Amino acid sequence: MRASRDRQRITRFFLISAFFLMAVQCAIEPFLAFFLLRLPNVNGLAVILIVSFQPLGALLSGVVGGAMSDRFGRKLISNIGICGVSMVFFILYLVSVNWSDADFYPYFVASALFLSGVCFSLYWPVSQAQLADFLPIEERHSAFRKRYVAINIGAALGPLAALYTGFAASKAMFLVASIVYIVYLLVQLVLARCMTRLDVPVSAEKKSMTNVTQVLTDTKLVYTLFGVIFFLMTYSQLETNIALLIRNLFSVDSLAFYTQFVSLNAISIFLLQPLSSFLERRLSKQITLIAGGCVSLLAYGLLGSVETSKYILFLFVALLSLAEVLIIPTAAAYVDSLAPPNMRGTYLGLMTLKRIGNVTGPAIGAFVIAKGGAIAFSLAMAVFCLLSILSFKLSGEKREYTNYS
Repeated sequence: MRASRDRQRITRFFLISAFFLMAVQCAIEPFLAFFLLRLPNVNGLAVILIVSFQPLGALLSGVVGGAMSDRFGRKLISNIGICGVSMVFFILYLVSVNWSDADFYPYFVASALFLSGVCFSLYWPVSQAQLADFLPIEERHSAFRKRYVAINIGAALGPLAALYTGFAASKAMFLVASIVYIVYLLVQLVLARCMTRLDVPVSAEKKSMTNVTQVLTDTKLVYTLFGVIFFLMTYSQLETNIALLIRNLFSVDSLAFYTQFVSLNAISIFLLQPLSSFLERRLSKQITLIAGGCVSLLAYGLLGSVETSKYILFLFVALLSLAEVLIIPTAAAYVDSLAPPNMRGTYLGLMTLKRIGNVTGPAIGAFVIAKGGAIAFSLAMAVFCLLSILSFKLSGEKREYTNYS
């Protein structure tokens, strides 16, 4: 009974912390460009390069962080990640207050963003593995889905909170972020006493340190990863090339319409949860992933075959949001089911490579639009949807995990 209460308390803690930490992260990231453009001798190209250092740092460090958590323990790596982020932002705040006009400052910001990306990737996949460690397998899919919703709500409200509190694009945003992260770390340390492991002894977790290349021999994991990458190549168009299409189609009120468009995306993710939960209880994880790919294919088929209007775009974003809530949390739960208990961090850490889709998707979409226009763009995205469906099909049904010990 006590273990059940502790499990509920820990689950609520991880969901609430996912919301607040993502809200703080997204209270900074969208406004970095505006902050940097105020600096002397920093042009638009330099801003893009500086801002890109954070996702660059995050791309591969999640794999390393997940593997390290299997060797040294989840709590240690998670705490190092959060403590590191807090220190990086505090030092960045001090340097910004005293030396923002110095010639070295843009380079320092780029280095700090790279380190923050590394630290973030030490935390996010490891915290997901922590949540899975505390829950029986039948509760994990639902918990991953709720965590994903909490992250999306935080991502939607964080920029608004920064804007209305006056911290947006200011030096103070670094200090606020540092304080929030260190408070979270202290709360996690207090709760550590009730974080009892339910299925993997700590000693077993520390015995195995498997090379990532060995994990890559798990074809079901690799196909799932490729399926998510192909899907994110299509989903990442919402914040980039779809915005350009909207600007070209509705030049008069394009900004106002795009604001409604993005808001509908966030609202749809929240409102579609009952449907996602209904399908989760009746379909296998692989079929749910394939269904998400089919919905994304339907969305881009609609966009390319029907005369574009505001209503078609609203339906498009609703369908793509449904595909997102079917694929992203389900993929995490599916990968968790494939992983040996003492390799869960490595498996979930490897899934951070899905960011490749976020990075490459907009560039490919922009190239296709420039060469072939909106119809060619829709066809290209439909091809990626088909590749996603094929990858999920090849990922196969769940099988017993391989013992790498």
